[in-house]
Amino acid sequence: MKIRRFAKILIFVEERQKAQRLRGNYMKCRAVIKKSGDWWIGWLIDLPGVNAQGIAKSELIASLRIGAEDMLDTEVPFEPGCKMPTVDIPDPALTKHTI
Repeated sequence: MKIRRFAKILIFVEERQKAQRLRGNYMKCRAVIKKSGDWWIGWLIDLPGVNAQGIAKSELIASLRIGAEDMLDTEVPFEPGCKMPTVDIPDPALTKHTI
């Protein structure tokens, strides 16, 4: 039962990501993943607190995506009078210069 439910979630997430890629509005996060016994475990370097596990590598990646989306959708309370700007960060591959 859990595997069927996860397969449906995985298909939904993959279809949504495909649509986002076509629109060009997605971000990349670096992940650390490894096999630990029968499980794949991993976490996102760029979003501390997003950790996941899965029996299959694809299940782990899908769980990391869902965790990242949940974290980025979470309302962040802050003190009155403070501002919360966004910061544009260029792709490191485009900003490195070789001499």
